[in-house]
Amino acid sequence: MIIHRLRIMSNSIAGKAKTKAMGKAVGGFTLIGVLSMGVAACSSSTTPSVTAKVPTATSASSTHKKGLSGIVAGLSPQGFTLTLKSSTLKVTLSSSTKYRDNGLAAGYSALANGDHVRVILMKGSSSSTAKEVTIIPPSATGKISAVLPTGFTMTTKSGSTDTVVTGSTTVYSEAGHPSSAASLHAGERVKVTGSATSSGSIAATRVLILKGHKKG
Repeated sequence: MIIHRLRIMSNSIAGKAKTKAMGKAVGGFTLIGVLSMGVAACSSSTTPSVTAKVPTATSASSTHKKGLSGIVAGLSPQGFTLTLKSSTLKVTLSSSTKYRDNGLAAGYSALANGDHVRVILMKGSSSSTAKEVTIIPPSATGKISAVLPTGFTMTTKSGSTDTVVTGSTTVYSEAGHPSSAASLHAGERVKVTGSATSSGSIAATRVLILKGHKKG
């Protein structure tokens, strides 16, 4: 009986020792596994990520804010074709479309074929309805070829000749100071801003005598 109990105790002690040894082995394996995973995670986090550079498209809101500049063609109360640098756009006019000419509020009647305009479209990426149409006054720079009772003619850099019509409301300036029609002479270099007339001349609202001009 005593010998039997000693065997049971011996087996029990041996089992506990074996279990403890396995526990150490298992614990060691677990610790090594955790450490390995940690190292792998750290290694992964330090690896630089590659992000593809995607070109940023111009947003619709910025397009609406800046507007589109071009020349009016095929004008009707319903709309017109806006000729841009490398394309055209069908612009729709509505009863809510606003017009501006020479910085002042205007109406549809102020618009004409050939006008240089800036168009702001209604909000919406697919909208082609004009919210506002601003007529950009024509301007030209050149050298006065002849002074006339009604204005003057000038030759532009391209070699073309423009007729400029002046009046009592025309503003003259030179080197940042007020000037007058009496200061105009053949050979003067000037910059003219105004509106186009039906005859193709420029009705001058401003005449700037350029600094460093030469008289003929």
